[in-house]
Amino acid sequence: METVKLTILLFFIGSKVFGQTFSYSETKNIFKSFIKDNRQVFLQPKIYGYDVTEIGKYLSVNSFQRTITYSETGKTISDTLFLTKPEKLYIDSCIQSLNSFTWTEDEKVKCGLERFKLITNHTQKKLPDFDHIVYSITKPIFIRQNSICFLFYDYSCGNLCGQGNLILLKKEEGNWVRWLTIFQSNS
Repeated sequence: METVKLTILLFFIGSKVFGQTFSYSETKNIFKSFIKDNRQVFLQPKIYGYDVTEIGKYLSVNSFQRTITYSETGKTISDTLFLTKPEKLYIDSCIQSLNSFTWTEDEKVKCGLERFKLITNHTQKKLPDFDHIVYSITKPIFIRQNSICFLFYDYSCGNLCGQGNLILLKKEEGNWVRWLTIFQSNS
């Protein structure tokens, strides 16, 4: 009987730690912190399959390391974030769900993207090459009770500019800060 009680207790503890629920309030905070562009902003409803594959490739590792060198002192610090096996499995399942995820008006509002206008590829081709920005954004992947987040976003300004970022964010003192840029592409 004690074994059964212990098993049930461990199940509830494990589900609390690894069974993340999606947080709309934290998603709003993240988007408010990192998307500050004042131009006309559009949102593609889906992430390209190629991007999902790249996200999966870069998040399939066991750890993420950053090294910071302070120019004033020359001091270097190194910090590593290790993922547990349950966290990796959870992240993998979230990445797989990106293939079928589509932004809707309702989901956009829940995540704090009210000012973004959903746009189709056909409509995007008709936009001028200036004074607007088109984003492609994943829903954030949260781990460790919404204290760590992985986010991919890509934007283009017509033929003039563009950039894609896969970032790791940490919540520090109530604010989301970019802890590491895992992948970045520029055009």
